[in-house]
Parts: sequence; structure tokens; C-alpha cells
Amino acid sequence: MTQTDSPQIRVLIVDDDLDFCIVEKAQIESQPDLICCGIANDGKEALYLIEKIKPDVVLLDLFMPILDGLSVLEHARENKTNHPTRFLVTTASGQEHIVRETMHCGADYFLEKPCDIGVLARRIRFVYHLNDKGSVMNLWMIESFIAEQVRFLGVPTNVLGYKYIQEALCALLEQEENYPTFKQIYREIAARHKSDWSCVENAISSAIKTAMGNNTPALQATLALSPILAEKNALSNGRFLSIVAQSIRLKKI
Repeated sequence: MTQTDSPQIRVLIVDDDLDFCIVEKAQIESQPDLICCGIANDGKEALYLIEKIKPDVVLLDLFMPILDGLSVLEHARENKTNHPTRFLVTTASGQEHIVRETMHCGADYFLEKPCDIGVLARRIRFVYHLNDKGSVMNLWMIESFIAEQVRFLGVPTNVLGYKYIQEALCALLEQEENYPTFKQIYREIAARHKSDWSCVENAISSAIKTAMGNNTPALQATLALSPILAEKNALSNGRFLSIVAQSIRLKKI
């Protein structure tokens, strides 16, 4: 099923920043398969709307008056309904202890502000479809797993390409069908890191070449999925990323 013939995903925006709410509502409704079903500016109002309108996904800020985001998550966990609502937490603070606490309280994903519409839309869709896939692993854990796999492939952790490869793989894995072109993925990564898409492409290419030189057992096993091993020295970024994404899917992530 494509995005255009899927039912619209109903998103509740919860944030005390009124300007942010206006921008996010416009971004969400620019996507044919997403719709903003409500806006709350504090945690108490959020709980009321969650119970009343039963959104599919809640875009939840952590730091709000009356009740903060963690309190909303805890209350939602203790008062589950038959309608599966997913929580995508947004905040300007990405400190690891905060991430861990939100996941412990029941968040399905943690996204730092600001984020571009391409990333936000894909994360909303991916979080929503966790309902159908029956996943028991939240997205933050998936990204941690991806980072570990990229390291096993022999990509140095101290090069830009290491992070860029992780983000590109996340984009591929979030949409098994109709995922964007690699150039679109590079552009989105570049926008998040205030760079140029060609710089992202070059950094990924350099990191892949280093991994090929290291030739770890994990890399050998991954490339065995491809019938063009003899051409691995000329392996394109896109082909490499596709093979790695396939390998991760086979691990049932």
C-alpha cells in the first residue's frame, strides 16, 4: 500500500511553544497521508485530548507547564486504551540520560529539535506502523543497533561518514517501500548537519573505502549477500548501503 492510498495518520501536537505548533501543523498537513487532529499546549490538556480524540501518534514536547512530557508518558502507560497511540518525543535537549528516561517511560522514539519535514514525516510513519509490525524494540534501540553494525563493518567511529552512514541506513530501513532516492537522503542528512549533499556523499564514500580496506569478518559476511563480490572495489555508495540494509533486515530488526 502506498502513502497516497493509506489512511491518514492522525497526529496530536503537544508543545507549549505556539509558533512551533503552527509550523509543525503546516508541515504535517503538507503530507497527503498525515493530518493534525489537535494541538495541546500543556500536559494536562494533552491527556484530555489523548483520551478524547485518540490520536495515532502524539508529537510530545518534554518540557511544558502543569504536566511535563514524562508525566504524560507515565499516565498514558498506566491508562492504556484499546486504541494504540504512539509517542514521538521532541525536545531541544538530546542528552543521553534524558533519552533513556523517556524511553523507560514509554516513548517510541526521541527526536531532537529542530528537524526537517522529511525526517519528521518518516519518523511519524515509522512509529505509527510499529502498531502493525508488532515490534518490541523501540526506534532508539534500533538506531543503537545500526551504529554497532556500522562499527563492526570496519567504519571508523571518528570520521563523518560513520554518522552519515547510520543516518542513511535509518532512512532506508524506515521505509521498506517507496523510500527516497539516495540523493534525497544525502540532502536531508546535509540539512541536519548544515552541510552540502555532495560533502555527505563524499564522506560516506571515503568511509566505505576505509571499511573495504579493513575487510572485517562482518564486512565479508555482509558482502556475501551480493553476487558482485568481484566488483567490490568499485561498489557504489548506494549499492553498499542497500546491501547493509538488507543484512540488517535479515537480522529481523
